[in-house]
Amino acid sequence: MTQNAAEPDPTSQALTPAPDKSAPPPLWKKVVKAALYVSSALVAPVGFRTGSLWPRFSWGKAAIFLGTPLLAMPMAANLFPTAEEVLAQKGYPAALVQDLSPDRHNIRVRPDNVWGDLHAFFSSPVLSTLTGRNATWEHLNNDSVLGSAQRGGSWAPDVIFVSENRVTRSVGRAPVPVISREDKWLHTLLHEVRHVSRANHALTSELGREADSDYQAAAAMAQRLNRPDIPQAVLSYKGGLFPQSHDTALYLAARFAGAAAPAAEDMAAANRDAQKAYLDLQMQAPMDYFGALDCHLRRLESPQTVSCRFTVEGKPLSALADQRLSLYFNSYLDEMRALMSAPSAEKPAAGSTLPTPPKPPRPVS
Repeated sequence: MTQNAAEPDPTSQALTPAPDKSAPPPLWKKVVKAALYVSSALVAPVGFRTGSLWPRFSWGKAAIFLGTPLLAMPMAANLFPTAEEVLAQKGYPAALVQDLSPDRHNIRVRPDNVWGDLHAFFSSPVLSTLTGRNATWEHLNNDSVLGSAQRGGSWAPDVIFVSENRVTRSVGRAPVPVISREDKWLHTLLHEVRHVSRANHALTSELGREADSDYQAAAAMAQRLNRPDIPQAVLSYKGGLFPQSHDTALYLAARFAGAAAPAAEDMAAANRDAQKAYLDLQMQAPMDYFGALDCHLRRLESPQTVSCRFTVEGKPLSALADQRLSLYFNSYLDEMRALMSAPSAEKPAAGSTLPTPPKPPRPVS
């Protein structure tokens, strides 16, 4: 005979308490929720209701979306070191900053590290950065740009940037550099400091602003550091191939010689013709290049009796373009002199000093 099991007494078991829905969620859930909210707000100022795929505008997210690039990042730049602090840390006189930008009193240097990268990334709305419309981020990641400068506003400092790695690579393009890495780094930093000044900002053409920055930075270095060799070193470096907007050799040659600088429009036309003529010479047989170089040397020794005729597209070069072509030759000769005077351990292999196919333009600052 089988008996049914006894039914359990409901009152004999302890009651399980219902979860308290009024209790606050754990801290980690709050952190994750806040992070997701902020990250989505940085992308777009919209949200989604539960169970709906239709976005709706969110004032809270709009404040984050616009406030980050317009307020937070400019104000966060005040955490970067000042230009004076960076110079003093490397042993240079801080007065160089006021020599070049006497009207600017809060110039910060964006560090070349992850914090500087994050600041540049969020200096524009994220969608603008991801679609290539954030100029600060593009300059930071462009290997052909040595440095950049951005003028600040009433609540934001001026921010400049210099990539030490790119500076090192730029001076190492020659067999033996005509300017040291330290001098080129300092010149690039001061070049950017000059860019935020009122005097430089008032110039209307990009070539004019670049030429003014190159000259003023070199002149300040020569005076403050008591380095009369700086102008020639900078001119030798700038005498090489550069993009048209940064080809300032004619301006530097005139100002260093105490003469009036040519107009920006005239320089641009001369630079264009001279660069094409120089590249054409390099693309021809080596003996043609050396023939042109020999004529240039003989003209330097006897300018009254020796005449060189260089052309571009069958037309003679203008006097200004001919001068720019001479600066190309001078830059090449300066590299060769530096090579010959270097210790034997620093010299490249034999045969590597012959003219080669045209190199890409040097990085710009």
